[in-house]
Amino acid sequence: MTNGTLPSSIHGDTLPQPSSGVLLQLAVPWMLAPPSYTDLPPYWTPRRDWALTVSVKKESMWGAAVAKTATKFAAHGFTIRDSQDSARRVAASQELFKRANGGEGWVPFALKVMRDLLTTDNGVFIRIRRANEHAEQIRVKAAAVVDGTPVQGFDEAAISVAPSGAKIVGLYHLDSLRCIRTGNLAYPVRYMPVNGVMQILRWDQVLMYADQPSPRAELFGVGECAADRCYQTIAKLAAMEQLVYENLTGGGANKLVFLQGINDPTLQAILQSGRADAQARGLVYYLGTILGAIPGDTPVSSVEVRLKELLTSFVPRDERDNAYLIYANTLGVPVQDIQPLSGQGLGTGTQTTVLDDAAKAAGTLPAFLKWWEQTVSDRVLPATTELKFEDENDLRDQKLRAEVQKLRAETRAAQIQSGEIDPAIARQLAVDAEDLPQELIQQDATIGGQISDDEKPIGPHALNAAALALIAGAPTQPPKAQQAALKSAGHTGVMIALYPDPQAIRAIAAQPGVSEPAADLHLTLAFLGDSSETALATNQDRLTAAVRQWAIERGQPLKGTMNGLGRFFHTEDDGTNAVYVSPDVPELPELRQSLVDWIEQTGFDYAQNHGFTPHITVAYVPTDAPTPDIRVDTPIRFDRVSLVWGDRRTDFPLGARAATKSADDDAAALLEAELASARTLGREGRRHD
Repeated sequence: MTNGTLPSSIHGDTLPQPSSGVLLQLAVPWMLAPPSYTDLPPYWTPRRDWALTVSVKKESMWGAAVAKTATKFAAHGFTIRDSQDSARRVAASQELFKRANGGEGWVPFALKVMRDLLTTDNGVFIRIRRANEHAEQIRVKAAAVVDGTPVQGFDEAAISVAPSGAKIVGLYHLDSLRCIRTGNLAYPVRYMPVNGVMQILRWDQVLMYADQPSPRAELFGVGECAADRCYQTIAKLAAMEQLVYENLTGGGANKLVFLQGINDPTLQAILQSGRADAQARGLVYYLGTILGAIPGDTPVSSVEVRLKELLTSFVPRDERDNAYLIYANTLGVPVQDIQPLSGQGLGTGTQTTVLDDAAKAAGTLPAFLKWWEQTVSDRVLPATTELKFEDENDLRDQKLRAEVQKLRAETRAAQIQSGEIDPAIARQLAVDAEDLPQELIQQDATIGGQISDDEKPIGPHALNAAALALIAGAPTQPPKAQQAALKSAGHTGVMIALYPDPQAIRAIAAQPGVSEPAADLHLTLAFLGDSSETALATNQDRLTAAVRQWAIERGQPLKGTMNGLGRFFHTEDDGTNAVYVSPDVPELPELRQSLVDWIEQTGFDYAQNHGFTPHITVAYVPTDAPTPDIRVDTPIRFDRVSLVWGDRRTDFPLGARAATKSADDDAAALLEAELASARTLGREGRRHD
């Protein structure tokens, strides 16, 4: 069997992997495989995991405990929240789990994951599949031993190719017994499917977790699962139950008795008569004793040799109770889940509650729940979306949450009464504590006030102008809902837009009533959010490359006419309405849809809080002011698409044959348009004077 490797930029050209054990096993075998009375192979070998996976068949109560823990995880309620209240992102994230394992569903997926976690030292492996993945055959370095001599060669392998940040479209459970940890941080897992060649998985294509991972570097994160930690107890309980079973059914002999003074035919006749009499009476005969006849003339006597028996001090019930407690502590479930409390009189309900609360903070299951929340929120879901395990059907939990919320509300009311805080600050504190929804404050003044270990740091985290404004003023009514826009983002937004040709810009800017700078006249195709968001801030180069590729492969120059006027009566933050001119460009809707589809496939989100209305904003006027009389009827052409990142703009020609203009020509045209706009504004000012 070859031992494949993949080139690594972290550890050099090649990196060894464990095959039948690990390097450390050769150095200190007594540490990895301590003496034991069980039948487990040495730690860590694939054969050991094979034995651990069938431990559920070895002892029935252990099998039941594993099944109950797995179903408890699969049935556990979880919620998905989005800090920007994006219903689309929440629905897409929920669908990801509901369609896990290629549509098999969350429950079967979760049961398989938990079985691997509890019964394999290798742990859990979850495949992340991304949009537009395709497999490629590669050759990887391999090492083999032939006639005792190491030789170098190559193995065939498959690798899935997709952009590292491409949209995640599926989660799949991988059989832990078919996964090999490589220790390579870039390509940490080799997976051998039932049919096909070995697959090499990149770090962003797989999630891996092992219970109680070993600190030994040579083990590459292999852990010690619950079945491993309980195996001696499992083996002892299985042996005890086997002995009880054989005592009851006669499945094995307990003692050997020699009878002297009687021959064997006589003994067999007596036994046959006894069996016939028992059958006639409807009795069951248990073979628990082996009888041997010794012929002789002496009086009948017997000699017993005990083959197996429990010590007189051995109490099976105590052993079972101790084993069930070990199971519960290892799995992280209340002991009454394994052995329901019964026949113990009053107080059982309270004891169950106490044990359940204690179990939530220890053992395999609680630790895995925390890992799942943090890892999925960080590596699978969008930047503003997070998953949290909450049992919404648990009335006791709901009651406790309501009582805590009531206590916090009473504390805030007392602080308002004493003058320590005002209603605006109280509302901010309520939102921070998640007692009130985010929509009830106009701007969050304490974005970075506190953060728990499973929350995402989104946006700036310093005390800002909003906090100072909140302290200075105390509004008592919830503000109106606000829409996200590039203007309100304070030039920190990210958008993809079309900028008109210089002739159209000059014609628009020359119209009376146009107050926006000529250089800012644009048609927004997609608004992607604030540049400080994690998903954007860490992927600027990838987004730039994606827009460039779309412009070349899918883009095409557009022509049309600018001849419409409109006004958005939605009130901006500064109390104004946006006035715009609208283009008539037949191919524009199709081109825009192609762009947003490409953006989604690349793994980015865009604002969808309203439909696509092609427009170029030319002015902002007070809400009570009339709409300016802007009359524009001019041809318009778009031959490039622009990625605007805050105040930085990057242009890409539309289509391979798109004509390009020099930067100097564009600058001159924009300067001329600016001057024309300034002259128009000057005339308007003199007219009003």
